[in-house]
Amino acid sequence: MKINNVSFKANTNISDKDGLLSSKEIKKLEKAGKKIGTAKDSIDISVRNCNLSYDMFSVSYSAQFNSITNTTNISSTIFLKKDEATPLEFLEDKLTKIQALYKKLKRQKNP
Repeated sequence: MKINNVSFKANTNISDKDGLLSSKEIKKLEKAGKKIGTAKDSIDISVRNCNLSYDMFSVSYSAQFNSITNTTNISSTIFLKKDEATPLEFLEDKLTKIQALYKKLKRQKNP
């Protein structure tokens, strides 16, 4: 009898009220987020146009790692000029860094 291991990863939620990401880009980011952590973990991302300046957008993100012995939460809001980076480029880079942080925290010895 063959047993298949099923692995559920971080719940990834992306909010884009202003249409800065296409549905294809959102699915791509959700897929990247699901490569991080376990089903106990969550990643929330919000992308919006900046109300203060038409040429900027904001990205708010948070990650909660409950699968690590010492639960860890991170969050931040970043304002970017639209000509410096696209929301997709920024978020792909940010998810890569969140994944690296998760792996580092997972490797650390528990106190």
